[in-house]
Amino acid sequence: MQALTRTLLKWEGAKPGTRRPSRSPGPLVHEADLVTVAGGSAQRPRYRVVVPVPQGSLDDEAKQGVVAGGD
Repeated sequence: MQALTRTLLKWEGAKPGTRRPSRSPGPLVHEADLVTVAGGSAQRPRYRVVVPVPQGSLDDEAKQGVVAGGD
């Protein structure tokens, strides 16, 4: 989560060393209690990662950068 938050801050244009996003609350992780895959029980835990940002705050390049990850 720390790496994802750093990546999000980078692509939002935050200054290095900023600890929290200026325009979004940061990424959220949801671990579902019941998950099925192709009609059967999931063999491994599954997670949903939500990265909320205000509409229009990231251009296409920034969106691709967040998805690609890395600092």
